[in-house]
Amino acid sequence: IPLKIDGAQFRYNDSKNVWEFYYSFPDTAVVYRPAPQGGYVGSLHFRLSITSDSKGEVAGKEWIADNNTEQPIKRFSKNLIGQQTFVLPFGQYSVHLTAYDDYDSTKYSKRSYPLVIRAYDDRAIRLSDIQLAGSITSISDENAPAYTFTKHGLNVVPNPEHEFIGESPALALYYEIYNAKKYAGDSLTIEYSVLDGAKREQFTVIEQKKIESDIHVQTAEIPINVVPSGVYYVKV
Repeated sequence: IPLKIDGAQFRYNDSKNVWEFYYSFPDTAVVYRPAPQGGYVGSLHFRLSITSDSKGEVAGKEWIADNNTEQPIKRFSKNLIGQQTFVLPFGQYSVHLTAYDDYDSTKYSKRSYPLVIRAYDDRAIRLSDIQLAGSITSISDENAPAYTFTKHGLNVVPNPEHEFIGESPALALYYEIYNAKKYAGDSLTIEYSVLDGAKREQFTVIEQKKIESDIHVQTAEIPINVVPSGVYYVKV
């Protein structure tokens, strides 16, 4: 299974962080079978376990990502995107992920990697992880349908592929700034630098932001059509 994964962590309280796990896979990656309610369905079955050396498994989830269609998918149309959220104490962990096709167990993906949940102290301005997003929209209507990827009044669609495409691609970022009011006062200068694959600066964008609280939610949409296609880094 050609599975892409990513993750980001944000402050939860004085002893824990929220860790968000993001994943995507092409709609052609799974086998489609007739669905009971009509049409067809392709299903990817996930198991995710988070372990520590001292406590064994500390968290885990199992879920199925379904894609319902009128006809079996034979040509790529889109990537299917999902997210799972965990609240974890500070510490060092290992993440173990298995994903397999519900209709063909020979199609699967297995990953294991370390995860460090770090503390955000109050001795200076601190940044959360920077989430690369597919899109970020404001949720302003209380009667609007439920969104899947919500936080702080925003719908932040993950982008595990780290790809920004189209005629006018823009780099969409979400992150949180901690201790902002305490150390920055009423405003904060934020600098975004885009670097090429050799870490050479291509351009820089500078913004001045009004600060109203110690936890400041920040988003950015930076046009990147001024650089050729390729691999880039962003520095905040």
